[in-house]
Amino acid sequence: MKHEDSAAVSTPADGPIPTAAGVLPAPPLPETSGHAFFFDMDGTLVDYAERPELARADRALLRLLARLRERSGGALALVSGRSIMSLDALMHPEQLCASGLHGFEVRTSAGTIERHDPPQAHRLDELRALLSALATEFPGLYVEDKQYALAVHYRHAPEHAAAITERLEKVPWLEAAGLRLQRGHLVLELAPAAVNKASALAQFMRNPPFRGRLPVYVGDDLTDEPAFHWVNLARGLSVAVRPRAATAARYSVPSVSAVHAWVHAVLGDPA
Repeated sequence: MKHEDSAAVSTPADGPIPTAAGVLPAPPLPETSGHAFFFDMDGTLVDYAERPELARADRALLRLLARLRERSGGALALVSGRSIMSLDALMHPEQLCASGLHGFEVRTSAGTIERHDPPQAHRLDELRALLSALATEFPGLYVEDKQYALAVHYRHAPEHAAAITERLEKVPWLEAAGLRLQRGHLVLELAPAAVNKASALAQFMRNPPFRGRLPVYVGDDLTDEPAFHWVNLARGLSVAVRPRAATAARYSVPSVSAVHAWVHAVLGDPA
């Protein structure tokens, strides 16, 4: 599927705010009745794991998100590089509104999943073969197959990051195949090119229960920057977790546990 507001995908001209970790102020406490809440997953709601499938959401987090969803009238969604299937496995038995694969798929409040036009299947197969060869050539790499996107994690082989990036940048047909190369925290991803996390927010905010509210977005990675920009233009709250470099976010918290504590504060729980 395609959407008419594709401009929401592009990054606005007002670039990132030069800031070092810890310089940005702590986020205020938004009213749950007038805001829509969006969260990245890994590095934001759960800590990074050795491999994505090893991450865990404990019962305390599930209860916390369920309470925020109830208090906000259902205006809560996960916006992740994971697939929606992966998010559901991580959050079981909870099933939230969600966007997966950096905006490629969106599950609405009605429970239906809408997907954009997929990248060319034969090109994804070629990339699978290339990434498999790179994993053999550079020990320590982990290739994650997300069906419509691919990722190569170099957490255990950071010394190979430049070489891997150079190889993938030389693939001449990425754009024509509907893909883009994007950098994340110790990962390179080959993701659908027509969308990003900003377009996912725009899609949510057009419809109830999100429509008419101010957006709040919390994320920790380079792939969250388009969402920060979009939220800033919408006069919402953009919150970076443990910012490592310049960011468009206006506020920051230092850790995953600090995100949980902030949500508790938003709900009015005692410190």
